[in-house]
Amino acid sequence: MKTFALISLLALPAFANDASAPVAGKGLVPFNETYLCKGSRQLTVRYPAYVDAAREPIVLRWRQQNYALTRVQSASGARYVNRQLIWWTKGDKGFLTTRGGRMMARDCLAQ
Repeated sequence: MKTFALISLLALPAFANDASAPVAGKGLVPFNETYLCKGSRQLTVRYPAYVDAAREPIVLRWRQQNYALTRVQSASGARYVNRQLIWWTKGDKGFLTTRGGRMMARDCLAQ
């Protein structure tokens, strides 16, 4: 009887749900966010999974062009740059400027 109980206990994990299995969500998979900006301007950002955010670039789609931007240190919010553009977000808001400071899209709100 003890042998049966031991075998039963050893077999239980095979039938249990794997609690450590990843669940799909923003933390584990890349995701798109669409922003509506002042003047009815729209842009879309493809963000990497949060677990990869420090090393993977975002892809910002603006005026039918895709731009890869790398995350850089910021005092508040998240800032992404390339040689042409800066995309700055905090919470569900953001704005897009050129590296020279020209405002391209302001008051952007995640949809």
